[in-house]
Amino acid sequence: MWDAVAFLNPQTARDLAFYFSTIPPKAANDGNLEFAAGGRAIYEAGMLDQNIVSCAACHCHNAEGVGAIPRLGGLSYLYLKRKLEQWGEGYHVTAQFPMPQVSVKLSPDTLEALASYLSFVR
Repeated sequence: MWDAVAFLNPQTARDLAFYFSTIPPKAANDGNLEFAAGGRAIYEAGMLDQNIVSCAACHCHNAEGVGAIPRLGGLSYLYLKRKLEQWGEGYHVTAQFPMPQVSVKLSPDTLEALASYLSFVR
């Protein structure tokens, strides 16, 4: 991708950014439907017994993100699951607070449920 955009002038880059920002996001729809309902409950309510607040508190109700907090809704199941696993394993290069501290507390079933649910959100 870098080779395709490296030589764009600033106005063309802005025009392309504006164009892409007008395209409504589409959900990947590649998670496990059996786990999605559980993932939704965790996303919306958190896991109070593990001192984890709801994901919606930061990423918004429909996982659309806001400002520097990224959109999660509709991202690929495998991408979301692996990112959460990596942060829980100690790979924090791209993780912003509090994600490493949250990810380390998530069980494999919880990761499966959250990633599955989010892959279906539009």
